[in-house]
Amino acid sequence: MLTNDVIRGAVKADRQIVLTGYDWPRIRFTVSLGIYAIALGSFTVLVNILSQTSASTFVDHKPLLQSLTLATGGAMASSVIVIPTLWFLYGPRPKFSYSTGLRRPRGLVSWSLLAGLYAFILPLILGGYFYEMATRFLAFFTGFMSVMQMLGAAADQVLMAPFSAFTLGFDFFFTAVFAGFLLIPVAYFVDKINASKKTYIAKWATIPFGIGCACILIVWLIFGDLEFLSQFG
Repeated sequence: MLTNDVIRGAVKADRQIVLTGYDWPRIRFTVSLGIYAIALGSFTVLVNILSQTSASTFVDHKPLLQSLTLATGGAMASSVIVIPTLWFLYGPRPKFSYSTGLRRPRGLVSWSLLAGLYAFILPLILGGYFYEMATRFLAFFTGFMSVMQMLGAAADQVLMAPFSAFTLGFDFFFTAVFAGFLLIPVAYFVDKINASKKTYIAKWATIPFGIGCACILIVWLIFGDLEFLSQFG
């Protein structure tokens, strides 16, 4: 079947190739920003914990097990929001190989709006379920909660999620806004790199760029100025 482009003469019939196989641009886009979003969710929780230190106490990280468990809750909350959104946001796959206009990279304004939405939803998801469940897993790992108590707490948390989303989620609001600002430049450049007309750049730089930004974020959290970071809680 001939398309309108072929009929108008804009595209030769021999270029009307139906795309099949994996949708690699969409996969690269989602994986790259998904990895960064996982790191950003962990970053949000751990920075928020730093801000809970009293003024008379030296600011420092919590013990490793506590930090890892609570950071996992933040990572899961962020991934639940970001990964499905990224997959949907990238847009439908062009049917023919010559199609180029369906997946243009988004600009700074679009990413700013999306980051604002992320900053609004993340505290609700964290406070409603994932952070509270992370604290219960921590109690289980340290022997303060049995398996049956853990299962009961998980069920209770589902029922209480609509209420705790606002009451507990508000504690993460300012840190989530900070995380939203950190999302904007990385998402913008990942989108640009993935849409590069130079195939080798899009293919080999998109995912490493997201991983690199995630590593920088974690290194900043571990070795950065904790007094400065604690102000964003």
